[in-house]
Amino acid sequence: MQRIPVEVAERIIANLSDKDLFIGSSIGDIYREIQAVREEERKGEIDWLDAEYDIETLIDWMDLFTLDQIRIMEDMLKNGMIVDSQEEEIIRHAI
Repeated sequence: MQRIPVEVAERIIANLSDKDLFIGSSIGDIYREIQAVREEERKGEIDWLDAEYDIETLIDWMDLFTLDQIRIMEDMLKNGMIVDSQEEEIIRHAI
């Protein structure tokens, strides 16, 4: 994302709910948790079946959060909050 004026960033944040802000940070947390489970499996701390189950569960959560992310991006696009033409094209493709 290109740098945007502070006023635009403030408008974006003001229009996002607490839930939306939580979703944005949660996807990264889930990804890090998946990496941690894979590392535990690699070290032999958990067996592969438990690791697979844990990872599948985390991926299911990530999918739900991703759908919410797409909704957030769509809302931002509708409200004129996207300033980068390449990012706008990516969002239009995602929705």
